[in-house]
Amino acid sequence: MTSSILGVRSARTVYNLADAILAEPDRRGPDGAVRDVLPAFERALRHEGLGAIRRTWLCLLLLDYWPLLAGPARRRFWRLEAADRERCFAKLESAPGLGVLARQLERRLLDAAADQSTDGA
Repeated sequence: MTSSILGVRSARTVYNLADAILAEPDRRGPDGAVRDVLPAFERALRHEGLGAIRRTWLCLLLLDYWPLLAGPARRRFWRLEAADRERCFAKLESAPGLGVLARQLERRLLDAAADQSTDGA
């Protein structure tokens, strides 16, 4: 798992977020293998520019620590079980002011998954 623009930690958070919020058909390719959404996710960020990259990196950092900041969890986002990650992300989406960032992150991830499915990957 390498990432040229987000870094390894943020890439790990993207993978875990994808696991938590993408429906099964969006997670798997036609051959049944798990789709790698990170390349399409980063391609879109590069196209949007440095500001989008920085906002996304910051949102991913916040998401990774959100369980420690906002709830009784004693683990970071990437260490939670899939169901707990889904609940944690829902809490972030409903947080005043932060929900907008979370929804942008979700939209980018869903777009990346759709891009991967149209590429045939």
